Amino acid sequence: MLAEPSVSRYVEPLMRKLLFPAAVILGLLLLLWLREDEPRPLDQLAQQEVATPAAADPLPAGVSPSVSGKRPTEIQRAPQIEEAQESQIAQATELLTLALLFFDAETNKPVSGKIQLWQLDVQASERWTAGDLLLFEKEVRDGRMEVPNLIPGAYRVHALFARDESPDLEPFDLQFDQQQVEFLVPIPRTEDAFLTWVLPNGSLLLGDQEKLERHWAGRGANMVSNPNPDWVNPRYEIVDGGYELTLSSRGGGGRFGSRPHQRWREQKSADGRYSADSVKQDSRQWRNFTKSRWRRGHRGGVLVVLRPQGATEYAAVFVEPRDIQERLQFPAGIAARDMTENIQVECHPVAFGLRSDAQKQGILHLEQAWQKSTITISIDVEEFAPVQLTWRPIDGPLPRITLAPRA
Repeated sequence: MLAEPSVSRYVEPLMRKLLFPAAVILGLLLLLWLREDEPRPLDQLAQQEVATPAAADPLPAGVSPSVSGKRPTEIQRAPQIEEAQESQIAQATELLTLALLFFDAETNKPVSGKIQLWQLDVQASERWTAGDLLLFEKEVRDGRMEVPNLIPGAYRVHALFARDESPDLEPFDLQFDQQQVEFLVPIPRTEDAFLTWVLPNGSLLLGDQEKLERHWAGRGANMVSNPNPDWVNPRYEIVDGGYELTLSSRGGGGRFGSRPHQRWREQKSADGRYSADSVKQDSRQWRNFTKSRWRRGHRGGVLVVLRPQGATEYAAVFVEPRDIQERLQFPAGIAARDMTENIQVECHPVAFGLRSDAQKQGILHLEQAWQKSTITISIDVEEFAPVQLTWRPIDGPLPRITLAPRA
């Protein structure tokens, strides 16, 4: 029977094979240790990387965490190149790109529209006082906008496409590790509106005695002349003798879409409540309105300019050109005549009931709203001086109008 081989028979040759490579490695390490004590050029010293400090240590000024969340390698600088290195660090780490994301507050779907981005609490300079700085006013596409070249600090977005009277978006602090900010924006809606007509004596216009007709004239919008938010702390340009406000504003503009060839259509009511079609709520940038003409019989008519006021119910006093005709007083020696074709009446209804801005405006009831509605009366006839006046039922009875000869 053969004897069992011992372990040493295999281990000893293996150790002899590993001994030579180990000796070579130790020799290389000794050589590198000896070279470490040699003098090194100054530019190599400036680029030397040192071990990452403990996580509890504060970051040096101007150095930010990387995208992965790890601390960046610090740079040990030689005195004569310190200023140049500081400039490079500022360019590499302090200019950030931030994604702004916008979603409908009701549906959570991405939304588009114009926004302003403000930098808050900007320090004073030789030319400007301290305050908030408007960086830009741009369009957001499909709910996303990337903004490059930002520095850490406080910012605030003003969404011009948000519903008017909705809460302002909150400010935010931009940090080194921040990559995006999300906003929920209340969007203006288009809602069905209803108009309740009240006669000057306080009774409802039910339309059961005379046929009430309406002619749709279209819808439009006016641009807000100064879209800057109320919360802005403005900066002033320092000029000789004082300060000059630098907040920008723009002239009001408008747009109107009409529907030609519309026919007069009979209107049916339920207790004096008539359909006024749909109105779009205002945004912070645009003030919307609709126009329609209403009449009893086949003469005259009232132009109704309905501006949304955060409600679906509106009330107005119904005054026609023939009502104004009854109150005209002609100069002495001039016989009275029918001028209803030359009398223009424009009516502005007032919202009542539940409103989106009820906390700011208060809640009106029908009895209060119609008395605050406004009509504008215009008369332009060749032989008389032009007449234009505004009246509300709350101000008293419909006044008499005295015509004067044209000068």
